[in-house]
Amino acid sequence: MTWTQVQEAMNGGIRNVIFAVGATEQHGPHLPLSTDTLIGTATSLAVAARLGTTIVAPTIAFGVSPHHMSFPGTLSLREATFVDVVEDYVRSLAAHGFDNILVISSHGGNFEPLAHLIERVGPRIGETRIHAHTDLLQLLTAFEAVAEEDSISPEACGSHAGDFETSIVLALRPDLVDMNAAEPGFLGRFDKDTATALFDGGTKALSVNGILGDPVAALASRGERYLESLTTIVSEYFCAEITKHEGRER
Repeated sequence: MTWTQVQEAMNGGIRNVIFAVGATEQHGPHLPLSTDTLIGTATSLAVAARLGTTIVAPTIAFGVSPHHMSFPGTLSLREATFVDVVEDYVRSLAAHGFDNILVISSHGGNFEPLAHLIERVGPRIGETRIHAHTDLLQLLTAFEAVAEEDSISPEACGSHAGDFETSIVLALRPDLVDMNAAEPGFLGRFDKDTATALFDGGTKALSVNGILGDPVAALASRGERYLESLTTIVSEYFCAEITKHEGRER
């Protein structure tokens, strides 16, 4: 878009802007480094369409990924750098006069730093309200429910480059997926102990191929259902947040 097109959209009733914070990092031997960014952009577009009066800003393609740095190709920001970048991003958008800025994360390592950002910035910048979905467990639970419909175990559904991410990328960009290289990775449950091992010891402490889950049975059709579930959860969250704050201001 040009700046005039953005202005025309706002003059025409676009009052909200959404963007994702993704990552550029390893996703096993079968998925592209851009997996999280692809998923973040697709989710932003789908949520914007669901909400209406919402425009999509570019996805931030770099996140907090130190736990993947033992795999070549991964690029990682320090948490403080990430928070500063996202703060500058939302302040730029707020300066243009949007009513609501909606932020989603498509990378697990960004959820906690994103929550820290909201604590630091607060719920508003001037007249613009800031909303961020930061409940990673809610999303993983929803993905497991979709997987269960097809008799895919929670362990295979996985939390990184497993069934859910592979299926989603098959739905979005099948040309970027090498299913011949897909293989099982870590097949334990993603609980608090697993998360601690992952973030403290790095992904290789759990999986030599970088996969947490099993992508072998991934399907594009299931990826569409994962995306639908993701879109519904995030859309409902933002709709409730916007309605709640608008009600308080009447």
